Amino acid sequence: MAIVTWPVRFERVSNTPLTVLDGAHNQHGVDALAATLARRFKRRTVHILFGALADKAYPEMLHTLADLPNVDLHVVSFQNPGSRTVLDPSEAAAQVTGHTVTVHQDWQTAYQTVKALAKQNDMILFTGSLYFVSEVRANL
Repeated sequence: MAIVTWPVRFERVSNTPLTVLDGAHNQHGVDALAATLARRFKRRTVHILFGALADKAYPEMLHTLADLPNVDLHVVSFQNPGSRTVLDPSEAAAQVTGHTVTVHQDWQTAYQTVKALAKQNDMILFTGSLYFVSEVRANL
């Protein structure tokens, strides 16, 4: 029996704390991710670090994630992939009404902040653009 893995598709990169990369870069992917979190991780606090390109429908994706009761949502920036524009974290967070969203100008600072706050059973999840999670993967 062969085992197939697909990088940055719910890829575990650390166990302490549990840290996962998932390239949910569109609404369909975020819906599947949210269903997995609701089904398999509902008893954990999930600290989500979300970075996306500015031309994506990220407000809807952020609302889907923020609607999960156990999510601590952080919007971050990352390196500009060539000519593509990365979302402005402050503008993105302002579009998520009815939820608390923390803003960070870079994912590295966000990660250090969240790691310091995370409890033993918490999860840290990087998601959004494939450019973003690939950058994180290359640097972790």
